[in-house]
Amino acid sequence: MLNDVKFDLTARSGKLSDYGADAFHLVRVDTEYQEDLWTVLISTWHFLGAQKIVGPRVKYLIYLHDQPIGALSYAWAQRRFKALDTYIGWDDELKEELLPHCVSQHRFLILPWIEIKYLASHILNRSLKALKADWAEKYGNQPYLCTTFVDASRYQGTCYKAAGWTQIGKSEGYGWKNGKLEYHGDRKHIFLTFMDKRFFKTFKQQRKQKELSQKIKVS
Repeated sequence: MLNDVKFDLTARSGKLSDYGADAFHLVRVDTEYQEDLWTVLISTWHFLGAQKIVGPRVKYLIYLHDQPIGALSYAWAQRRFKALDTYIGWDDELKEELLPHCVSQHRFLILPWIEIKYLASHILNRSLKALKADWAEKYGNQPYLCTTFVDASRYQGTCYKAAGWTQIGKSEGYGWKNGKLEYHGDRKHIFLTFMDKRFFKTFKQQRKQKELSQKIKVS
């Protein structure tokens, strides 16, 4: 069935404003054809390929009018994440409370013949807005925070910076392979963005409750 997937390969260039606000849209991957198209795009043109996503995930196709021009996906954030732990400063209890509200961008692809200035950052912002509703609909849980890894040997994360994401460090060079954490030495830029103010509200409430319980124990 993947061999039967065909789509418009027309090259596009210029600036985002050349096409109009309604020209670009995201389609959540729900049907078999959409899944096949997403897999073809990612497996063919993303350097990491279309590895199977384990656990909750949401995938999108990116369209310019009726032409597919890219794809992206989101999944649960990693549980073991030293840079995020250091940046947030949470303890194990706070982490367990908030981690279900943390997601990670798994793949992001704009097809190589699509060279539209400001498109990538625009799609990032659009996808996060869509994700808040779609993740809650599918899994009953509102995402508060999103992270992503950017291969430092290939990219500098320019579109993430333009979209307002924060670079919080580099990975330690480990990755999952065949269910095991293995060292590959490929350190990646780590970017983060907050999607919902409730992250801070929950964080502050939990901190205050813990501080109060510690005071009670001491007294």
